[in-house]
Amino acid sequence: MHLQSALGLKEELNDLFASKRDDEPPRSFAIGVAPGSQPLQFALAVRAASPQDLTESDLSLMTARASGEIDIRFTGGIRALGSAAATLIDGVRIGASVAHHRCSAGTLGFFAVAHDGTIGLVSNNHVLAICDEGEEGDDIVQPAPSDGGERPRDVIAHLEGTYPRLRQANARVDCAFARLTSGVRYDGLGLEGARKLSIIPAHPEEREEVCKIGRTTGTTYGQISAFELDRVVVNYARWPIRFNGQIEIQSLDGKPFSRGGDSGALVFSRDGNQPIGLVFASSLLGGAGNVGLTYANPIDDVLAELGVTLLS
Repeated sequence: MHLQSALGLKEELNDLFASKRDDEPPRSFAIGVAPGSQPLQFALAVRAASPQDLTESDLSLMTARASGEIDIRFTGGIRALGSAAATLIDGVRIGASVAHHRCSAGTLGFFAVAHDGTIGLVSNNHVLAICDEGEEGDDIVQPAPSDGGERPRDVIAHLEGTYPRLRQANARVDCAFARLTSGVRYDGLGLEGARKLSIIPAHPEEREEVCKIGRTTGTTYGQISAFELDRVVVNYARWPIRFNGQIEIQSLDGKPFSRGGDSGALVFSRDGNQPIGLVFASSLLGGAGNVGLTYANPIDDVLAELGVTLLS
């Protein structure tokens, strides 16, 4: 089906499931859009933790409404990416180890400019603001504490306290912005080798093959397997959060696209280095090799919620 038809079907089904009777089981699966079998064609994406989370009647209804153009995957639980001791990327640049001074470790996603012209870095809320606990001016260290970062020696930035909170209805982003301290040297657009990040974002329906540079796994390659996913339940240490409008990525080489410590990594197009999303979670199962799927916030939502623009 065409993209607009797939998006319209997703909204139609969201409304339908929202209006189900109180005596019917609550919906426990996500719905979005997946690339189709042909260029410029799309399918309905359905994601559930296990087959038990999809009733036969719900599955039959969605399959009929999609005229069989449906992509169903079982993910196991989806969790926010924590830290893991592995490859350490040095330097204040995209993909570097970074975190709040009381956090473990995450990844520097990209550099951005605030409305007042201040230059800073972007990563996840749960990396820079320890899941809504961070306050204005808190110290951000590079490398992250799990990688030996300490205060005051390794402080490179200070948290902007107006970051979007995780615990809100209809969450769309897990992100925060931190202002770079005076005198910190950084490589604003450098990727790997001589590659440079484009300042023109791409939309997930336009770029199927993507890359990311993470603190733990370095550069990995993947393919967008769904986008505009609604009601994606992500388990954090203290509570689950339900997200709308998310991007899903599967690995291209049988290894996980992301692991713990890659939280906050920027997803960008493989052929044009265009920003697409911000990594924040992964599933236990699913994707090529059943090594799990990665989830990312759309870059446009991240920039809008933080009130920043990409550094040029």
